[in-house]
Amino acid sequence: EEIERMSKLASEKYEEGERALLEAKRVESEHQARLHTIHQQMERLQQQEQQLHKERLNLAGQRQNLSILRDKLPFQVLSSPSDMKIPPSLNPQNFKPSYASTLKHSTGNSGILKVVQGPASSELLAKLALIKHTAEKDRDFLEDEQFFLETLKKAPYNIQTT
Repeated sequence: EEIERMSKLASEKYEEGERALLEAKRVESEHQARLHTIHQQMERLQQQEQQLHKERLNLAGQRQNLSILRDKLPFQVLSSPSDMKIPPSLNPQNFKPSYASTLKHSTGNSGILKVVQGPASSELLAKLALIKHTAEKDRDFLEDEQFFLETLKKAPYNIQTT
């Protein structure tokens, strides 16, 4: 009877150990799955950061190209109201009638004065407008990406357990 009781106790302990081992394996498996998910999230974040860095470099290059193009344009863009005074050399009244018709003065909504010369100026203005629009879209996109990354950095990494 004593041997039977000891055998039964040993059997119960063995089964309890088996259950504990299975539970430990299940917990380890869950932890491995969470760890794998976190690694994937980290890789995605690193890829997004690399993409953002590339886009910033690209935008910086575009800004530099825009600056170079701006310097090469056959007209001058004046940025402040004090710059809006037309020098006497550019005043259309000082030109002969045939040449004075090729000069145009316009002010846009931003109050910037543009002095445009020659027949190719409309093509250059269109190119400049396109470049400016592209740069604005790129800047907006990068601001959105920066906001997204900042949000990800601040968000807690809560993984629900079941």
